[in-house]
Amino acid sequence: MPRPVVPGHYSIGYSLSGRVLAVGDDVADIAVGDRVACSGSQCAHHAERVAVPRNLTAKVPDGVELRDAAFITIGAIALASVRETASQVGETIVLYGVGLLGLLAGQIARVGGLYVVGFDLDPTPRDVGLQDVHDPRDRPPVDVVAAATDGFGADAVILAVQTDSDEPLNLSFDLCRQRGRIVALGQFGWNIDRQRMFEHEVTIWPVRAYGPGRYDPAYEEGNGDYPIGWVRWTENRNQAAFLRLLAEGAVTVAPLAPVAVPIDRAPEAYDLLQSDHRLPTVVLSYGSS
Repeated sequence: MPRPVVPGHYSIGYSLSGRVLAVGDDVADIAVGDRVACSGSQCAHHAERVAVPRNLTAKVPDGVELRDAAFITIGAIALASVRETASQVGETIVLYGVGLLGLLAGQIARVGGLYVVGFDLDPTPRDVGLQDVHDPRDRPPVDVVAAATDGFGADAVILAVQTDSDEPLNLSFDLCRQRGRIVALGQFGWNIDRQRMFEHEVTIWPVRAYGPGRYDPAYEEGNGDYPIGWVRWTENRNQAAFLRLLAEGAVTVAPLAPVAVPIDRAPEAYDLLQSDHRLPTVVLSYGSS
């Protein structure tokens, strides 16, 4: 179980990679020395040594750098979000918010044969293969999506913004086709304009972090798996699937974190993320693994 928080201290981070130093008696498929990547806000902290449950740990495939594998949590969240769209090959999804999660979700969606239209106040290209990204202030998003979908609207919207405004949610209704779906990934206002929602019979699907199993202590700390026949994509299976996409070169993360900062200079990393020309993210490094 997670260790209790020491008063006056905070544990930061929930995504990491490294080498195994020891394993529990009930872990049979991971050995000392294995390269692994781990998730969990209760355990996968920014630290030189951590203790992580088996179901929050995945082996890193050969050929994947540990620096890239450290994206495992963000990647699994993005993957779970794309799954929740329930989209099929040839359909179109909208990424409303193309930050770190959106940039990963867009790559994953394209791997799955989906067309992607993105909207962000900073549509700067990030060299990850997403070309159809727009500043919503330049042209009405409804017109952009209509032009990309023969006037029908998007099959789904992944809403990945952080704002108190209700307008992103209500605009997402307008962007959907009839009976489209909105995946609620970000944090935004929830005052729904019923008419805009009802007009296209849109449904809203929340996504819970990395997938089924998240926040279930019997799954995470108890290492009890869900039967694959009932739950195909648990959070741990999403973790492994994301790492496989990295191994195959189908998803790239290097352009999203072009800078690595040693852990003893961590404040510099946070300064970079607050700068005017901030990067999508920064990797904290601990020397050789």
